[in-house]
Amino acid sequence: MASEEERNDEPLSHAPRPGEVVAVRCGFCGGRGIYPFGHPPSGANCGVCNGRGWVHIRAPYALCPACRGTGRLAGQWMTCCRCRGKGVVPVREPAQREGGWMERL
Repeated sequence: MASEEERNDEPLSHAPRPGEVVAVRCGFCGGRGIYPFGHPPSGANCGVCNGRGWVHIRAPYALCPACRGTGRLAGQWMTCCRCRGKGVVPVREPAQREGGWMERL
């Protein structure tokens, strides 16, 4: 389990710049750093954040629309396939979408 010193639950003092890697609370374990369901044995580290309670993601990001930020599939013990349990997904800037491979076909 992550100690309080290792956890970074403080909000950023500035708005993250696009492309900046930021730490956000793990959606799967809710920031506790332990497996949320008690199986495998109670007290086991979260498999998404490895017991830290937070995960890294590149800004800009938004809550995952598939799991609504929980990091889990509804009614199951599995991580969300879209965000891989983080609870957030990166948001693509409009400039990144223009000229993509689909538009060149």
